[in-house]
Amino acid sequence: MFTVRQLARLVAMAGLLAASTPALTAQTLSPDEIASLLDTAATKEDHLKLAGHYAVEAKQLREDAIRHDAMASRYKKLPARPSALREHMAQHCSKLATSLSSASKEADELASAHREMAKDSK
Repeated sequence: MFTVRQLARLVAMAGLLAASTPALTAQTLSPDEIASLLDTAATKEDHLKLAGHYAVEAKQLREDAIRHDAMASRYKKLPARPSALREHMAQHCSKLATSLSSASKEADELASAHREMAKDSK
């Protein structure tokens, strides 16, 4: 389970990602909607909304991780001069892919947690 601090950090990261990516589906919530639901979530529907949001977010993060992993492979193949620049860009994309993959797993965990909370709610 997550600590309050970890959850707050993940919500902040979700807000940054939401602000920098196009709307994904009707289940995607704005940062303000997430904050409001986290403050007041009491019903099954509230938790299912949050679970849906985090599931969509996890999917997008996985797709972004795959895209950056592919970019890392392409940078490694570039005949760029100097080679240090090529390696720097490849490492950047690899690190980002790893981070995005980790964030997708955390978003999946949040979705799962909210599904469990929905089961315990009215």
